[in-house]
Amino acid sequence: MMADISEIKASRVDVELLAYDDQQKKKVRPPSTEFTLVDMASPKERLIKPTDLKAFPFIHVPNAVLIGDCEGFHGIHSLDGVPLAAFLSKLLTIPDPAPYNRYVLITSDDGYCATFSFGSFLTHALAIRSSLPQ
Repeated sequence: MMADISEIKASRVDVELLAYDDQQKKKVRPPSTEFTLVDMASPKERLIKPTDLKAFPFIHVPNAVLIGDCEGFHGIHSLDGVPLAAFLSKLLTIPDPAPYNRYVLITSDDGYCATFSFGSFLTHALAIRSSLPQ
């Protein structure tokens, strides 16, 4: 739901999309246990391994409703892990107020992707920090 919108800008980021080709060829890519964090605003690039995540607080989200893949409801599941907002706010310099013109692009090996503004991440990171035990 939006109100009082003054401008909407869209920009394109080229991501190699292999998912549809993989689906036609019935190719299944194995899951990876590590990922690369690339900050395009600075020359930072960092390989993140599962052991690196142990330095961050894990949270438990009970009864999360999962939807997606243009196929609707995927069930109710519990999720455990490091919140992405908390992770990024520790590893990247995000000014306050967060710039809404800077974004996070998350891609998988097969090319599926999602984009989030830094502003939305900072809002979630602050909410997560305030809910964690000190």
